[in-house]
Amino acid sequence: MSLLFHAELLNFLAILHRFSSNFLKFPFAENPFFGKSRIMTATLQMGSRGTLTLPKKIREKFGLTGDSIVSVEDTEEGILIRPATVFPMEIYSEERIAEFDEQNNSAIADIFKNQPA
Repeated sequence: MSLLFHAELLNFLAILHRFSSNFLKFPFAENPFFGKSRIMTATLQMGSRGTLTLPKKIREKFGLTGDSIVSVEDTEEGILIRPATVFPMEIYSEERIAEFDEQNNSAIADIFKNQPA
């Protein structure tokens, strides 16, 4: 192996090392092909009860805390986990529905009373 070829090979390996270490950084890798990536990836190990711990940077990015609710979906590409919002739901009794109707009817009557004829 010539000395020139050896130097070129070392130079190539140094460039390759810089590229691969930049490309594989977590998160927001700066790489020559994609610029600053906005996609964070991580490999997680599932616990014996099926639990996953999301990395801190991902939790911070999406505002997730210990009590956060997430949605898990089965997609063609795999498993999709995303933040979810839960709204409280009240099931109304017949008496409560009658109360709403009375309030609505009263409000509508007040509107028509105050309109000029």
